[in-house]
Amino acid sequence: MFSKEFNKRIEERLNQRINELGLNVLKSELYSLKETEDTDVMEALYYLYAFMPLSDIGDYKIETFLDFARHGAFLFNEGEFKGAANEEMFAEYVLGARINNEDIVENRKIFYDRVKSLIKGKTMKEAVIDINYWCSSKVTYRSTDGRTANPLTVYNNTYGRCGEESTFGVSVFRSVGIPARQVYVPLWSHCDDNHAWVEVWCDGKWYFLGACEPEDELNQGWFLNASKRAMMVHARCYNPELEKDVNEAVGIPVAVNALSTYAPTREIFVKVMNEAGEPFSGIKVYFKVINYSMPGEIAVTCTDEEGVTRLKTGRGSLIISAYEDGNYGEVLVDTAEDIQITLVLSPDGYKKTEGSFIMRAPSLVNSGKAENKAKSEASDARKKEEAEKRAYKEASLFDREAAERTIKRFKGKDGEILSFVLLKSCENQRELQKFISEKREIPDKWKVGLIDSLPQKYYQDTDADTLFEHCLYTDEKLYEKYPEEIFYQYILSPRVDLEKIVPYRKFLSEKFKDEKVSNLDEIRALFTKVDALLKEKPEYEYGSLVSSAVGAFTLGYASKKSKRIIFIQLLRSLGLPSRLNPNDRTMEVYINGGFAAIEEKKESPKGSLELEFEAGVNWSYYDNFSILAYSEGEFKPLYLDMEDIKKDGGVLKLNVGTYRLITSNRLPNGNIFAKSVLAEVKEGESTKLSVAFYEAGISDMLSDYPIRNIEFETEKKEKTSIGELTKDKNGIFIWLSAKAEPTEHILNELHDKKELFNKLKTKLHLVVKSEDELEDANIKRIAEELSNRDILFESFDTEAGKLARELYLEPGLYPLICVVDKEGRGVYATAGYNVGTADMLLKICGYLEEENHESGH
Repeated sequence: MFSKEFNKRIEERLNQRINELGLNVLKSELYSLKETEDTDVMEALYYLYAFMPLSDIGDYKIETFLDFARHGAFLFNEGEFKGAANEEMFAEYVLGARINNEDIVENRKIFYDRVKSLIKGKTMKEAVIDINYWCSSKVTYRSTDGRTANPLTVYNNTYGRCGEESTFGVSVFRSVGIPARQVYVPLWSHCDDNHAWVEVWCDGKWYFLGACEPEDELNQGWFLNASKRAMMVHARCYNPELEKDVNEAVGIPVAVNALSTYAPTREIFVKVMNEAGEPFSGIKVYFKVINYSMPGEIAVTCTDEEGVTRLKTGRGSLIISAYEDGNYGEVLVDTAEDIQITLVLSPDGYKKTEGSFIMRAPSLVNSGKAENKAKSEASDARKKEEAEKRAYKEASLFDREAAERTIKRFKGKDGEILSFVLLKSCENQRELQKFISEKREIPDKWKVGLIDSLPQKYYQDTDADTLFEHCLYTDEKLYEKYPEEIFYQYILSPRVDLEKIVPYRKFLSEKFKDEKVSNLDEIRALFTKVDALLKEKPEYEYGSLVSSAVGAFTLGYASKKSKRIIFIQLLRSLGLPSRLNPNDRTMEVYINGGFAAIEEKKESPKGSLELEFEAGVNWSYYDNFSILAYSEGEFKPLYLDMEDIKKDGGVLKLNVGTYRLITSNRLPNGNIFAKSVLAEVKEGESTKLSVAFYEAGISDMLSDYPIRNIEFETEKKEKTSIGELTKDKNGIFIWLSAKAEPTEHILNELHDKKELFNKLKTKLHLVVKSEDELEDANIKRIAEELSNRDILFESFDTEAGKLARELYLEPGLYPLICVVDKEGRGVYATAGYNVGTADMLLKICGYLEEENHESGH
């Protein structure tokens, strides 16, 4: 299958792993398979084990990877596109089993059998387009939590977030022999979010496409303009020898810098030194943007012997920081202007991070109008047809009668909980019905309590036997010993963080049955023992994976993150309520009526931070402010809840130390006016801290976005478009969703300011789906009150969603509001309801009209 030279490198790497890590069981399993498996299959299997993360070796049986190897060998020798990619490209981007941080399941032959008819006699590009249409008939976008469901779960359930859609899409492309990989923006600069999509390798070149978002050509997608404003786009590669342009980091996989495919780039050089001018070599340098009001990493590199590192990035603002031996340094740079950067580390460097500053998102270059090509009616019809297939499949997933039979013995709130759970369980409904229906000497209230302790995604991929295991190996006496909410959430619940739920309670309770855990000292001693049993090898690990307890103890290895989750699983298995602290993710155990820290550290004295919020702002943690604690070279975010902050009157009880408040005033054009303030929390004292914005002027807020020329029907049944309506006058376009609360809010604001809106030269265009919506009382009232308006009709099916994405807004969120000037540019946009939107529209339109007057237009 592979060449002698490539096989030699694979075997050398695999043998190095086996010898260094003592993987004798794996060595024996591979040796025995040589007697029964084809040589090509074994070569493929060796590749997988030579390059996969260490946790995968422990967590999955060899039969799982054997399935990938067999299908890979078939594609290499007999597939429709055999020989199209060289052996290393094939091994990494076709054969490779892991894509993201999903749990690995055998899926390639399943998907191949479903789509093989689509690729017969087609070029790779044609096959990609048709397969993506097929993907769209099976899966659509829906926001979910941060755990990545596996491709089969996504396929079975018909939806997933972008990271899951792209993991599914890549799996399907690889199943037919088309090299594919997931690419992602770690964090956007112009909005608070991230995104992932797919790249496919066709005829010697990488092309991109939106996963499950078909277009009739490659290198198209709603994110086309957004990606031009990225500061980093990464792809993952598990073979560090294959890709050259990577951002250095410890572990597996390497981060391939794919930004140049999407955006204008600049290579910047950072020299890190101390105050005496001496270089810091071999240290990590962090490149960050502000996202959700806190600095988040988009890349990590290491300095060379001269203290220099480099990064290819976009043309915008970055916060660059580093730490070494008690010295910290941080600098804000605009890469559009600076490429030679000096970063000085000093003992008090963390104290020099105060001030107001502007984080500039890369500007949108080269209007997307020409590149976001108009689609044919045939294309739209095909998309609609695929969407109908998907909707039919989704509707058929829930068996209402079976659900009602299953829960009929449960009354009141318990029945309501289980009814909701089964409704959201999708393809997994039978498994949950099995858990609910079969007795197995488990109290019904335990079943309800366990299921109710889990986030929704776990309803869709947790099997009944796993849930039974966690109930059967939990002592009934514990229910009487602890309050219900403590028992269900912190003993019976098998979930600790965002890990996949697997059986572990029987294994752990038997393995550690003789351990003493009656007090905090004994619990800490047990963690010391577990910490020693599970060695860390970060250079062989994928940091976002969580090892299973069985896999970790079988191998003898686990990451620092995995060890803490496994230890909480162990304590629950031994009957002790325990958790990861929701604010700082440290381990805690419930003792004497409260949670106590497990990890030994000097008891820190406490003080208070009293937040004084600027009036007139709807303050929201993460959305427009955050607090970080300085510790050992890092500003670590506090994971706070706004309701808790309000409940305590803005007073936070904190350990003594240095805290950093960041407020972020995100402007419609994507830039952030940010403010960073430090505060020292002292023992027994209350430190006041003002929470206020760095205010921006109206001119700072304006954007310059290309606007798609959406067509409408007027009340007179005539056709018009955004371009027609704004060719000689600025316009405010407002897509209204009748009877929806956010729409009612903006309609009420328009009502309150109707005299001012009627005086504007800018026209209001109220967009609704149909004439029926004009009967809505609030829409009818505002239509009568505004003289400076018209009514437009548009289906909201596709064009409004595309416009929202191109304006960096959440599709499907109404009201969708866009101000378009008479040059055809989108200068302001918002979606959903924000307090003061009407006032903002008046200010922006007033500014535009004054600007036009001064320029003589």
